[in-house]
Amino acid sequence: FNNQVYVIKLKDIGKTYSGLSGKNKSDFNKGNSKYIPYVSIFENYVLNTDEFESVDIKESENQNNVEKDDIFFTGSSETPEEVGMASVLTKNIKNCYLNSFCFGFRLNSKEDYNSLFLVYYFRSLKFKKILCKLAQGSTRFNLSKKELMKQKIEIPSIDEQNYYANIITLLFKKAKKYKLQINYLKQFKKGLLQKMFV
Repeated sequence: FNNQVYVIKLKDIGKTYSGLSGKNKSDFNKGNSKYIPYVSIFENYVLNTDEFESVDIKESENQNNVEKDDIFFTGSSETPEEVGMASVLTKNIKNCYLNSFCFGFRLNSKEDYNSLFLVYYFRSLKFKKILCKLAQGSTRFNLSKKELMKQKIEIPSIDEQNYYANIITLLFKKAKKYKLQINYLKQFKKGLLQKMFV
């Protein structure tokens, strides 16, 4: 690696788009289309498509379809620290849309930027500090797409992006595995204690 870091504005590498509009309660939990819920974006680095829910989208509607490698941000939250949580879609899903409380970010070039690396970057402590400053509100905090797109980020070459994304993903998988093992041991211990004192 050449260890060179490029400083760029988000607006120069992609564009934002809005989630569902003009929908009401009766449009959800039915239909042949899917949408990405707010909580799925908030809780995951990589979206779990099993968590997507149904929505009725008519042919006459002009809604924004999501695409593979799109990045999504939560647009509002109850605390400034939780504004702008990012997640990425790594699969091709037909007739899929975004909830109205989040917005999408689509890269101009998938050859030059790794969307998974960017999500790790956007969720880093360094970038979260920037998001906290951008959060506006008192009881509910909102993130301006326009202001977010003005922000500069520091990213390495695409080869380094790919490398770091793979390493971080591997570490997350190992951490998840160990967490499952710890939970199993806790349950095993609990079961033993119950048997001992019956």
